[in-house]
Amino acid sequence: MKWFKKIFKRKPKFNLQNDHIIKEAFTCGGVVYYQFDDVFNVPFERALTALDFYEELRMRTSRDLLLLHVTATNEALNKGKLTEAARLNQQLKERLEWIIEPDLLYKLASVVFFDENESPYIYDHKYGQQKIKNWKKESEINAFFLQMPIIKLVPFLQDCEIDFRTYSQLVQKISKHHLDSTLLQLSDETKKTVFVKDLISRLETQQN
Repeated sequence: MKWFKKIFKRKPKFNLQNDHIIKEAFTCGGVVYYQFDDVFNVPFERALTALDFYEELRMRTSRDLLLLHVTATNEALNKGKLTEAARLNQQLKERLEWIIEPDLLYKLASVVFFDENESPYIYDHKYGQQKIKNWKKESEINAFFLQMPIIKLVPFLQDCEIDFRTYSQLVQKISKHHLDSTLLQLSDETKKTVFVKDLISRLETQQN
């Protein structure tokens, strides 16, 4: 019966270029996700996004949060609030000491793994955010990180004895505290600028 189902199983029709080979990676919430056979031979546009997300993962913080941090620190320094500037710097130091930022792992996974409704060559950030939301609802976080192929990209997770659900909840609480503390240093005028409003919106979306 399994052999019969395998024969008649519908395969997605990806328009592939060059010598790219796609294989099934895992199933989550009834959706099948795929990846390129060689994770180091990912198409150019997707590879650039993956590198950006991997760099964030390595730094334990996102570019959006760093930009907001710099803006808030500058405001604190310009107002002579050295204590507040030092507190912001301490928050950033705390993040650098984290083992890993779970949400950044999700971001990396969202670009490496794709479903049949996506282009294998172009990463859609809005669609990527929706995938992450679906993964968080459908999966046990421990199983998601330790059983899916992402382990090949971040191999040290294999020997990590962390309960990722508990760890993720703790990190989320600390991240919210960091964000709230950072926003306190911004003037109402700064918060209304398009640049800062966009940063805040993206960061709050990531935390939900």
